[in-house]
Amino acid sequence: MNAKGISIALVCLATLLVTEAKLGKQGCFTWNNRRCTWREGFVGKSFNMLLIIQCKKAGNLHSIFCQYIGNPHNCAWYNKHQADFYWCLANVLREDTQNVCNPNTVVCDRCPDVVFDKR
Repeated sequence: MNAKGISIALVCLATLLVTEAKLGKQGCFTWNNRRCTWREGFVGKSFNMLLIIQCKKAGNLHSIFCQYIGNPHNCAWYNKHQADFYWCLANVLREDTQNVCNPNTVVCDRCPDVVFDKR
């Protein structure tokens, strides 16, 4: 499969994964000249939540997609500031100038005991 075929397959997979989860809070940010979105996703009936990151293709730069999963409900700050919590996680990820989806885990400093793992 050539690079174009792989890119199309990845976009289709990303679309399926996003539609698999119910979506909640969302926002956007810019990273390395790409427009990116973060979304909160719900995982079935569990307390686990998803952080979904998707950056659109820009020029000759490829699109990026990743998901992180964790249970933030034990953090009182999260329970009162859900959108701010996901914005905090997205800001931590965008600090990586090489790859916004690089870290295997991400933690917001407001809820240091809540770890979101790369899925």
